[in-house]
Amino acid sequence: MNKILDVYHGLYAKFGPQNWWPVTKEGEIAPKYHKNINLTEKQQLEVCFGAILTQNTNWKNVEKAIFELNKISFIKNYPQYLVGLKIIFCSTVGVMESAL
Repeated sequence: MNKILDVYHGLYAKFGPQNWWPVTKEGEIAPKYHKNINLTEKQQLEVCFGAILTQNTNWKNVEKAIFELNKISFIKNYPQYLVGLKIIFCSTVGVMESAL
């Protein structure tokens, strides 16, 4: 495992962050690619949502989903929405179940 981390750290030191995932800037609702951006906590969560959603669909559908989540400020206000919400994610069958 240390070899993998050594390779990762070496590549990161040489090339730095790649900004390869589109994120939504403050005041916008559509994710876009941005160069040299420090991700906010909201943008980091958006990347996580996008990565999970991309597992079972294509990027255009994920982009639409993130657009809709941004329209209702879901990602920005996620702690408020997730209070009391139990999310179970099973990657083997790709099922997301929510229970209140």
